[in-house]
Amino acid sequence: MRLLITAFVLAALFFVSFGIWGEDFMRWFTGDAAIEWIRAWGAWGWLAIIALLMSDLVLPVPATPVMAAAGYLYGPLLGGLISATGSFLAGLLGYGLCRAF
Repeated sequence: MRLLITAFVLAALFFVSFGIWGEDFMRWFTGDAAIEWIRAWGAWGWLAIIALLMSDLVLPVPATPVMAAAGYLYGPLLGGLISATGSFLAGLLGYGLCRAF
């Protein structure tokens, strides 16, 4: 029963966040907008990419444009490494949350 309640709460959080910010996220993180947003973070842009990829667990952040922006800004090798790290940490966080609950 606890697992069912947790699943409903998480689903509700996802749908509410998508309902509130979904259209904005799609506009903010597509193509050039994602590149400009990450550039605004300056030297901490790599951390913003990782945080965005990890926040995709609960927020409707499209991962593909974020990863493409990482490759554009940091090059294919470093951008790919940053994107892979963000994806790995997101998966690890999701697994850890599921394991905990």
